Amino acid sequence: MEIIILLGIAVVVVICGGLLVVRFAFREEIKAIKLARHVGTDIPCLRCSDCCAKTVIVSRKEIEQICHQTGMKEEEFCNRRLHLRYLKHQPNGHCIFQEISSNSTGDEIASCKIYQIRPTACRKFPHLKYLGVNGLDGRCRAVRQKVEDNRGLK
Repeated sequence: MEIIILLGIAVVVVICGGLLVVRFAFREEIKAIKLARHVGTDIPCLRCSDCCAKTVIVSRKEIEQICHQTGMKEEEFCNRRLHLRYLKHQPNGHCIFQEISSNSTGDEIASCKIYQIRPTACRKFPHLKYLGVNGLDGRCRAVRQKVEDNRGLK
């Protein structure tokens, strides 16, 4: 009888340990899903260009389109790691296609050189999807602002 109880305890410990590992491994995804449930998915863009500082994985089709439209070679704007291709960054940490200019009042304005053909990851930011469940990227200033606005309503 004692052996059965010990085996039962061992099974519970293994299951709980496995759940903790899954929770740790997917902590960012869980956080993104909770954000979407907390603030909703209607996030107005603030045009702050925070999204330009994230790593953007690009597909073969997107690379071909960028090459065709810009006349650049893949090596000029893409890095490769583990069979993935992603957009290079400037020394300031922002995407190689981000352009900073000044308006008449001297304010800096960020724009995308390939906005019309920007990759899907750029188009959808800050919206994420994990196994069909909506999530939001907390690195987005508009998402963080909406979280703060919701806290003020309570």
